[in-house]
Amino acid sequence: MLGKARTAVLMPEFNLAGLTTAIRDLKCIISNGPFAIIEIESKEIISIGGSGPFIPEGHIILTGKSTADFGSWKTVDLYYGNCREQVENKVEITLEGSPLEFRITLKIHFPNADYVRLEAFSEKMDQRYCCLSNPIWNSTT
Repeated sequence: MLGKARTAVLMPEFNLAGLTTAIRDLKCIISNGPFAIIEIESKEIISIGGSGPFIPEGHIILTGKSTADFGSWKTVDLYYGNCREQVENKVEITLEGSPLEFRITLKIHFPNADYVRLEAFSEKMDQRYCCLSNPIWNSTT
């Protein structure tokens, strides 16, 4: 992925200050093709690089967009873990029908998780593309 990677940044304002703030706050993804993000819908919307409570009635929203150049989505891997216990768990979601876009909403059920993060993969012919997100941190652990 190195050498072909792109970084997407979620900026509060479209200017140099907004860019530096977003990078400092880890509000970015790295991809060698498609674009995918993770958000938590809790008491408010929490985006990549942010933190907030992982409440049981909340939802995780996974959204991705690809193009014919980068192929259709194949899998979305959701990771959640506990840093103190050095444990990371993976939920693999296989996407059916070769979509170029997806939106998945999941119920939050990650006991003792400090963070969640996303890895999403698309394919075109025999080329595989990947998008990695920074984590969203649980403010209640």
